[in-house]
Amino acid sequence: MSSDNQPLMDINVLKQLVADTSLEMLPRMLEIFCQELKERERKLKGVLNEDDVVNIAKEVHATKSCAGTFGAAALYQSSLALEQKARSGDFSAEELQGSIQSLIDLTVLTQSHFVKFDIDRELATNDSL
Repeated sequence: MSSDNQPLMDINVLKQLVADTSLEMLPRMLEIFCQELKERERKLKGVLNEDDVVNIAKEVHATKSCAGTFGAAALYQSSLALEQKARSGDFSAEELQGSIQSLIDLTVLTQSHFVKFDIDRELATNDSL
């Protein structure tokens, strides 16, 4: 599964979150996002060996929505591709399991990246954050 060379984090989405809320809210929002990514990981692991494509698509869609809200670009793109594949029915069981495992791995990587996000450093390099 490919993330189409998308970055793990789209800083422009975070800038928009700050504009829509406040800079003071960003750390708490990112904390909640990281907690949600742990929950997404757990739920994706739960459907890893399922044959219920509707449930798989539901969990992947939830991951996609969460990723899109917080600018996790690579996770969003990978979730979108897997959701479309699951809904199309054009896959083998092994292919679907491999794609879900790749999405789980990307979820973990994204969560790690966002946990390490340094708002103060980004403020120094991105005036409009």
